[in-house]
Amino acid sequence: PLAFTWDRLPIVGQVAPGLSFLGGWCGHGLALGAASGAALARSLVTREPLAGLPWHRGRAPSRSGPLATALVAGMTKALDLADRVTA
Repeated sequence: PLAFTWDRLPIVGQVAPGLSFLGGWCGHGLALGAASGAALARSLVTREPLAGLPWHRGRAPSRSGPLATALVAGMTKALDLADRVTA
């Protein structure tokens, strides 16, 4: 089974000081997982805030309401088209 975030971006966040999480790779696990893991490891070792990752957020966005549904559908179609062009 696979699970995807609504916006197809991974989630990197912090639960509490010294306790962080990574997930939601959405089919892009190797590259994004390595980059996120390196950034998180650096942050934990230096004890500096995790920065520089656009997907650093506490949780994935929720999908609620017709406008959100339409925006997510449009973004998903754009990502699918981009995947076909680069494949």
